[in-house]
Amino acid sequence: MGMMAPGTSLSNDADTLFPRFILVGLPSGLTGLIAAAIMAAAMSSLSSGLNSSATVIQEDLIKPYSKKRVKDVKKDLKTIKKISALLGLAVTCSCYLVSYVTGNLFDVVVKVVNLVVAPLFVLFFMALFVKGATDKGTIIGGLVSFAVAIAISFFEIFGIKAVWIMPFALIAGIAAGMLADALFRICRK
Repeated sequence: MGMMAPGTSLSNDADTLFPRFILVGLPSGLTGLIAAAIMAAAMSSLSSGLNSSATVIQEDLIKPYSKKRVKDVKKDLKTIKKISALLGLAVTCSCYLVSYVTGNLFDVVVKVVNLVVAPLFVLFFMALFVKGATDKGTIIGGLVSFAVAIAISFFEIFGIKAVWIMPFALIAGIAAGMLADALFRICRK
C-alpha cells in the first residue's frame, strides 16, 4: 500500500496498479527490460497479423478479380507490401479511438477485441458447415455479425452487455448469411 500514489485506492484505480508497480517497485534496468519485452511482443503480433491479412487480401480478393492473371511474384509482393502499409496505417489510426471506449481495462479489452472474433468465425462456419453457401451470403453474414458486435459493444442495444458480444453476433451472422443464401437461391430460379 505504501507504493500507491496519493489519493488512490485499490477498488477505484485497479487498472493502474501493475503499471505503477513496474514504474515504482522494480529496479530501473528491469523496468526497461519489461517495457522492451512488451513492445517486442506487441510488434511481433502486429506484424504477423498485418502480413497475413495483406496476403489474404491480395490472393483472395484482388487476384481472382483482376483482369490480368499472369503470375508475377515481384509485382504480387509489391502489392502485398502496399496493402500491409495501408493496413498498418489503418490500425495505427484506429488505436487512437480506443481512448473513447468507456470502462476499465477489462471492459475495453472485451469491447474491442471481441468485435471481430464472431464475424471471422461466421465466415469459417459458412464455408465449412453450410452446404451451398455463396460468397455473397457469407459476406452479408459477416457484415451483419460485425454490425451486431458494434451495436452491442458500444451502444448496448436492447440492454445487452459487452460480455454477450460473441454469442449474439455469431447467431445473427449465421442466420443472416443463411437467409441471404436462401434468398439468392430463390431469386435465381
